[in-house]
Amino acid sequence: MSSGRIRADVLRATESLYGPNRSRRPSDLHADGVVCPFCPGNEHLTGALLTADPGPDWRSRVIANIYPAVLEPDGRHEVIVEMRAHDAHWSRLERAEIERILRAYRDRERAGYADGYAFVAIFQNSGGAA
Repeated sequence: MSSGRIRADVLRATESLYGPNRSRRPSDLHADGVVCPFCPGNEHLTGALLTADPGPDWRSRVIANIYPAVLEPDGRHEVIVEMRAHDAHWSRLERAEIERILRAYRDRERAGYADGYAFVAIFQNSGGAA
């Protein structure tokens, strides 16, 4: 693999993928003066936009992960910034907003399979420690 590596866990008899460049990620996006790249106005700090440009008043964005676990052609690592107030909890969202976010996940999953990937994994990180 071009960026990810396979690590064997001999105790559990399993293997896992890890990306050595991921250790360069900021450890806390909102502390010590580190600017959150996902906040509106900081779009220039993120990876390439992977969907149609939503403009300056975007509601969500799909971008390339600048600290990917895998790279093409072995895989693709994307980030879905679900909403402008990306630290908001889903329990406080309107139904239409949740449906819009879930459609974004569905669309990216479909895009992965359409691009020939045999497996698409979707997971959600939350907060600076993620």
